[in-house]
Amino acid sequence: MLPHYNCGVCGFINCDNMALKILENKDNVLKCKPMKNKEEVINKINDILKWILYIKIKIIDENSYFFSIILSTIP
Repeated sequence: MLPHYNCGVCGFINCDNMALKILENKDNVLKCKPMKNKEEVINKINDILKWILYIKIKIIDENSYFFSIILSTIP
């Protein structure tokens, strides 16, 4: 969704770093100057954040473990 110019105009190191900061606060997307479709990107972020990924890990012993991944909508 980000342009991947890595220009730094937004104040972040690169687009990957900005993507992490968008997860913390979706309004950070507004700091991207080259991006033309900011409203569309915010809508996509909202759609993505409606899902939660749960990971359950059960440690069997010091050498083995079991994990399950559950994808669920936020109630």
